[in-house]
Amino acid sequence: MFGIPVPRTVKEALEMDKQNGDHKWAKAIQKEMQGILDHDTFKFLPPCEEPSANYQFAPFWMVFTVKPDLRCKARLVIGGQVLDSSEHSGYSLVAKLMSIRLLNMIAKSQGLECLAGDVGNAYLNASTRQKVYIKCGLEFGPNMVGQLGIVTKCLCGLKSSGNRWHATLPTHSTVWALLRQDLIRISGTS
Repeated sequence: MFGIPVPRTVKEALEMDKQNGDHKWAKAIQKEMQGILDHDTFKFLPPCEEPSANYQFAPFWMVFTVKPDLRCKARLVIGGQVLDSSEHSGYSLVAKLMSIRLLNMIAKSQGLECLAGDVGNAYLNASTRQKVYIKCGLEFGPNMVGQLGIVTKCLCGLKSSGNRWHATLPTHSTVWALLRQDLIRISGTS
């Protein structure tokens, strides 16, 4: 991608770094895992402890890509397709691109400033209701390989993640305070 080979596994990524004499992929993995750990996404079980029978095991993997500015990016994705998610709603309202374009045209015609934002690791701000556990791999570090972890936050790949994030977003007062400040600034009122 953009002339940069893209690994398919964590092991392959670390081998590429060794061959290239750099740490691009290792840094991308570390950045992703730091965000995941900062959000307390997993509750790690003590050695020899098993999750209760109502928990389902899900595989996970890193998806690698190269951004247009040539930054290496890693994203942890869980294999939600292997889980029985019948008790969990996956419905999540998403605006159509045509609707966004229409609103943008209306705003521009009225002389309004259009703002956009992004919530980094958005799903990790929402708690999951699905009972899922994982077995740690190399991306968690050599001391964690094989340890079991209960998934406590929404991850890309879980059926209910979008729904849970949309249910959680209105409860984040800081997001709404920032949006309110921007709306007041745009309208010129205080």
